[in-house]
Order: sequence, then C-alpha cells, then structure tokens
Amino acid sequence: YDTILIDCRAGTDIPTVAGIVAATSIIGTTQAGLKELRNTVSLMDYVPAIADGYERPLTLVGILPCAVPAAGRAYKEALDLAGEVFGADVLLPAVRRSVAVTEAHAERVPLTARTRWAPVTDDYRAVVAALVSRGVIAADATVGSGA
Repeated sequence: YDTILIDCRAGTDIPTVAGIVAATSIIGTTQAGLKELRNTVSLMDYVPAIADGYERPLTLVGILPCAVPAAGRAYKEALDLAGEVFGADVLLPAVRRSVAVTEAHAERVPLTARTRWAPVTDDYRAVVAALVSRGVIAADATVGSGA
C-alpha cells in the first residue's frame, strides 16, 4: 500500500502491524480532545519504531483531527496543542462534526456527491489539498472523485 489510515490508537495487534509494514506512509486520526491526542502521540514513536524494526521506508505523513465540534474553547485548545505537538508539517486540516458524514456513509454515497457544497465537504477538500501538496497523493488522483 502507498498510504494507510489508522483510525484508532496504534496498537501492536497483527492487522495493525501488517498494515503499517505493507505501507510507505501513515495517516493517523484523532478527535479534538486531550485524551485522544495523548493516544495519537504514540504514533510518533510507534511508526518510526516499526520502520526501523522492519527496515521499511515508512513515514507518518499526517494526523487528521476528525469530528471536531464547531464551537468550544476546550476543542480549540486541544487543536492548538495538537499543532504544537505534531507541527504544521504533520497536522492536517480539521474535519468538523457533521451529521452529513454519517448520512452519506449510511447511504453509501460519497460525501462529495451527497452534500457537495456543505462546510464539512470543504473540510475534506482541504485535507485532500494538504495531502496533494505534501506529495502523499497525486493531484490527478482526485479527478472525478468530487474532491
């Protein structure tokens, strides 16, 4: 695989390690809370350790804050801390909490097709743009995807 997304705290279970070893780049997700960020920080040690242990060219290319509430000082503080911990070269644009995401998933319709102009869809477009600018995905890979 080129890139895999770790959608929970990094663990040492076999599927997680197998996915990481098979990839060349990793994106981790987090929610905008201090506890969740603390768990995600483990990726900063975990990914390089696996890269060294398995002699693989592996990079943590992004941390994606998901389901971020639109308001709340605690969430803003958590995202500010994430920016300090991960740095601008790793932290990806945040994706806000929206029922549109859940509905699109339930309907098995891409979010960019279901709610083309919703603010949360723009969040996803910002993530894609960031990944393109970092060279994680090719610009032409988004053609036709609604991104």
